Amino acid sequence: MIQIDNSDAKTLVNSLRTESVAYYRQWVVWLGVASGAGGMGLFSLAATLPDRNHAFQVFLPSLWVFFLGVSMAGLSVLCESLSLGSRAQHFAEAHNREEINQAIAKIPEMFSSPKHLADEANSQRNRLIDKSKEAHASAERGWVLHRRWRLARNAAVSISAVAFVFGMSWPIAYITFGGKLAPPALVLNGSRLTAIIPQR
Repeated sequence: MIQIDNSDAKTLVNSLRTESVAYYRQWVVWLGVASGAGGMGLFSLAATLPDRNHAFQVFLPSLWVFFLGVSMAGLSVLCESLSLGSRAQHFAEAHNREEINQAIAKIPEMFSSPKHLADEANSQRNRLIDKSKEAHASAERGWVLHRRWRLARNAAVSISAVAFVFGMSWPIAYITFGGKLAPPALVLNGSRLTAIIPQR
């Protein structure tokens, strides 16, 4: 039978996976930093405008979604950490299960009549079988948790990305469609407030 050397393919696959993970982590960091910088930039701009209250009201939707974007980026890191911890639990318990199963395979099962004699002879083997079942259940729980935390991570990153896009789009759209960063100036004329409307 011809033996095929797959070592080069495995090395390439592992290298690409490592690179993919690195880019993904950079993407999460970029989302958090970009959302934070966007929020701080709008906050600083509003603080320098003549009518700060009006400017803050205009930018308030963006400030909230930028805050959401930063929070979700941070939450995604936590979810990734918990996902990796659960995955490690899965592989550790799976390894323990295999070692226990190998130990069970080395102990022959005894049969006798009456049955209680066989039960006594198989007590050590039965204890190992119980441990194997516990390790299997723990491994499965770890894998389920890993998948759930991974889905939560993906959802958090998606929300962070959408929040960043909305946070950037809102002030741009507001200005594009004629919104003003300062209301028309108001002057006191006698006992009335008269709005000075710019001449067109």
